[in-house]
Amino acid sequence: MKKKVMRGDVILVLGSGLLNDGSLPPRAKERVVKAVDLYKKGLANKLLMSGRHTFKLLEKPKTTEAKSMQEFAKSLGVAEEDIFIEENSMDTVGNAYFSKLFYLDPNRWKKIIIVTSDFHVKRSKFLFEKVLGQKYSLCFFGAAGVSEAELKERKLTEELKIESMKEKLKNIKKGDDVAVAKWLYELPWYKNYDQCYNN
Repeated sequence: MKKKVMRGDVILVLGSGLLNDGSLPPRAKERVVKAVDLYKKGLANKLLMSGRHTFKLLEKPKTTEAKSMQEFAKSLGVAEEDIFIEENSMDTVGNAYFSKLFYLDPNRWKKIIIVTSDFHVKRSKFLFEKVLGQKYSLCFFGAAGVSEAELKERKLTEELKIESMKEKLKNIKKGDDVAVAKWLYELPWYKNYDQCYNN
């Protein structure tokens, strides 16, 4: 059966790391290519690139994932005025929370098309539904980028991560911004947050 696809208010692209020179690794490029394809097909007329950098980095990069994704999308023919950037998140929960805080709520964007890697869709779906709540309509697209063998291995890892996140967030109701923020800012990589780009 063919997947029913809604037209969205925005296509939200989740970051997937940076190389040492600030450019995008192949997996991140795959996500942007997928998002731009959806944009050109008319599924939404705006892109929102989400990501500062992974919390696993020891040194702060020269740019952000969101900015690099924006530049790559422009090289693929997307007008700069159609691309928004969220530069605060350092994990998937952050992608959802800061996108909601700085863009989705202020702009009343309720129909969100989310693009990530295919192995990451299930965890993203759980976390975005938890953070955004029931007032949003969500549609997920997975970009290819890993071999079948790696995909199988990553899906197993993802299942463990999902179970872990379900346990950690079990006392938070869907869409409870206060509870999500309280939990988020207790994470080591957000606890001493030095700045927010979009406030």
